[in-house]
Amino acid sequence: MEDISGKNNLSDEELELRKQLSNTKFYDEPVVATLKTNERVFARITDGIYREPASALRELIANSYDADATEVRVFTDAPRFSKIVVRDNGHGLDESTLAHIICNIGGSLKRSKEGKFHDVTSEVDKNLSPNGRRLIGKLGIGLFSVSQITHHIVIVSKVKGANKRLVCDIILRPQSEVLADVDEDTYVTGKAEITYVPAEDIEHSGTEITLLKVRPFVRESLQSKLLWNAIQYERQAGDEVEEVEFELEDELKELPRVPDFHIGEVDPADSERLITTAKLPWSPEDNPLERFKKLVSEVSQLTVDAKRGNVKLKECLDEYLRMIWSISLSVPVQYIEKHPFDVKAADNVDVYLISNGGRGSAATKVELADSETIESKLGFSAKRTESELPFLVIIDDVELRRPISIAGKADREKGQLMFVGSASPSLSSVPESYRGGELEFEYYMLWNHKVVPLEHNGCLIRINGANGTLFDHAFLEYQISEQTRLRQLTGEVFAIKGLDSALNIDRESFNIAHPHYQYLKKWMHNALRQFMSKSKALNKDDATVRNKAKIDEIKENINSVVDYFTETRKVRFYSSTKGEQPSLLDDPGTVSIERSVVFSSTRPVTSTEKARMGLHEEKLIAVANILESYGLLSSLSPSEVEKLIGAIGRIFLLDIKK
Repeated sequence: MEDISGKNNLSDEELELRKQLSNTKFYDEPVVATLKTNERVFARITDGIYREPASALRELIANSYDADATEVRVFTDAPRFSKIVVRDNGHGLDESTLAHIICNIGGSLKRSKEGKFHDVTSEVDKNLSPNGRRLIGKLGIGLFSVSQITHHIVIVSKVKGANKRLVCDIILRPQSEVLADVDEDTYVTGKAEITYVPAEDIEHSGTEITLLKVRPFVRESLQSKLLWNAIQYERQAGDEVEEVEFELEDELKELPRVPDFHIGEVDPADSERLITTAKLPWSPEDNPLERFKKLVSEVSQLTVDAKRGNVKLKECLDEYLRMIWSISLSVPVQYIEKHPFDVKAADNVDVYLISNGGRGSAATKVELADSETIESKLGFSAKRTESELPFLVIIDDVELRRPISIAGKADREKGQLMFVGSASPSLSSVPESYRGGELEFEYYMLWNHKVVPLEHNGCLIRINGANGTLFDHAFLEYQISEQTRLRQLTGEVFAIKGLDSALNIDRESFNIAHPHYQYLKKWMHNALRQFMSKSKALNKDDATVRNKAKIDEIKENINSVVDYFTETRKVRFYSSTKGEQPSLLDDPGTVSIERSVVFSSTRPVTSTEKARMGLHEEKLIAVANILESYGLLSSLSPSEVEKLIGAIGRIFLLDIKK
């Protein structure tokens, strides 16, 4: 048996478990143990679980929201991006809270019993902020998500009533500096130096986080360096465009183009100089909100390039402006126009309620009175669960709003379809330890002729007002092939209860095995089936109306042509199979033609076929009347007339058959 008495570097729990295992014999009772996570895991987590700089800034803004800030300002000194500053007017950090953050990465005070003692959570509900906001964060790693942007952070924070500011200078420990053969009882993620400076604004509070020495790849990303390098290569090629195209890795890949809007191209040799001047959708005199509204408006009005398809953010905006757009979708700010559930009858949106009846159920039309909204009509609560505390996010003098327009001026002119629904299922069939709590959500999907920008195609899931996954264009793995209609859909899920536990640690993806995710997935697929069925039925009705209007217009044109030749109508079709015969009451000289001789015996099935054949008959009557206006038919025998008109009809059918 192995001597374990000298294993001083092992924890007491591990020593005890090894002892139990070494003493266990065949057919003994199982040894019970508790799984534990090594502290190195959190060091790995903080060194890069987020994919883009926007994700790290999103986490810092979420921290400000959880601290009950009403305003967050981000300064990036674009287009240089040498440093980034995030400043809020939240509760701030005191000594004990900062000490806990530094010594307990991954041990968040949020959603814990200790949170209320640090002014992090409400005294009555650990899931709420002191001022009643539903908390976004929960793991305690948001602050250190910035390791993707920089390893040097300076935090300056002050709480209300204090006469000093706390200054914390942090150097994070990058993975490249970690030696594999170093053993430490507690894994070191970085070093912090904490000092104080006097403060005169006693009644103010807030936190400022400065990200110094922004990592080169982050600067290059925000400057769209790869794109500009490709454009420069194209410029230098001059007239040898075909050669450039040939050298591209993908022969079918188009040459890069300058985005419609950008912050300019920085000279690699001099960060203070621009090779290409900025082209922004706003004017310098515009206020922060006007700037963002103009950004959204200009993108929505871009002309679609036939080669490139729908308007795409990755082609019309540079990396920096796309970052602003992405953050605006992710943080709990107001909508640019109105909340989706504030839609009224005057907004020209046809609203349908999704049934929770399962397969075969159908959506029903929602009739809104003039003063009613979707929220008041259906009793939806997603909007009411949002914090009444205002929250402004301003990045470089651009005030963010959710860039989703449900009933703007352009939308009212086009008309839209909106499908809404809600669910609060009983998950009693799932063991409580796996259930993840209660689940309740509300949802809308909006159909439009074209989703602009293309990145908004899909469904976006908001949890406590925030989102990290952006739009899922696959609608949670919807497998049925309805690609055309799916590309015309955008929608949002508002989680009222649950789904938070289904988020993965990066908050940019979901644990697809979680019961909440699985239920939402099945519910959404049922909602999509209802949308598809209703959409097809509505399209069929619309097609019938459109066909009738077109046929009526063509009939008027046909009659005007006939009127030019003759004022009388002497040709008439009859069907002997229906008991019709040439009438003695017809005007003298009337030419009667048996319909079955001229037209095919095959009956039209669809409304389109019926409309085509009806128009075909009108054309033949018109031709026959024009011929008779010259006396050509009355000089022929009835059988010759039928043969002549039948031959003309067959020629006409060559144009309209499928």
